[in-house]
Amino acid sequence: SEIGDINELFSKLRYKNLIFPLNYLSRSIENLILIINSLIRNFGLSIIFFALLVKLALYPLNNALFHSQQRVLAFSKEITPRLKDIKNAYKGEEQHFQILAMYKELGISPNYRIYPALIALIQIPILISIFNTLGEMPQLSNQQFVWIEDLSKPDMLTLLPFSIMGLGNTLNLLPFVMSIFIYLSGVFTMESSSETDKLNNRIFKNLLITSIFFVIFYSFPASMVLYWTASNFFSIFQQKIFFKK
Repeated sequence: SEIGDINELFSKLRYKNLIFPLNYLSRSIENLILIINSLIRNFGLSIIFFALLVKLALYPLNNALFHSQQRVLAFSKEITPRLKDIKNAYKGEEQHFQILAMYKELGISPNYRIYPALIALIQIPILISIFNTLGEMPQLSNQQFVWIEDLSKPDMLTLLPFSIMGLGNTLNLLPFVMSIFIYLSGVFTMESSSETDKLNNRIFKNLLITSIFFVIFYSFPASMVLYWTASNFFSIFQQKIFFKK
């Protein structure tokens, strides 16, 4: 139909300035959300279900990331005291050769710590495309979900009589809910590392990450915050599955 052709044209124009494959991913994500919404008929629920589908689709990658992180922790536990002994016993080139010999003996690369980061980087284009799509979709305008009046805008509960630097003068509830799930998701990742790292340091880092996401997402459209809230909610269950293995 003519209306359908116009919508398709606008969709292509919205993502025209994105490089490949972000433009393709963004259009595909928009089409998938629209398909889901045609069945559920509620954009808020559609975004939550979409977050679940993404979590399921990326499960093999996240599983590989988890096991890679566990290997790094195990290697670090074995390597750290040996490195300390080598650095105390040798200097200069001899120290370097002894360290390389240790890695060779263990059968691992000196760059073993970067492997989890490389796996995590694969997800970045997907996340960029998802947030770009949710921030650009005109279909979300004036769409309500629970207390949210408009998914294309922050979920303003009320105006504040004052303004907070970096956050504005509105009380947005969804970023608080999101932060709870981000923190809880981070708590489950501490279980295997609490023996080797200082627990207080891990808690501080988790709080810091949660605070950073809270500040960044506070003024974002509710659609983006809702997706990240749902994604972290599902991450809690994913972490439970990983740690039970």
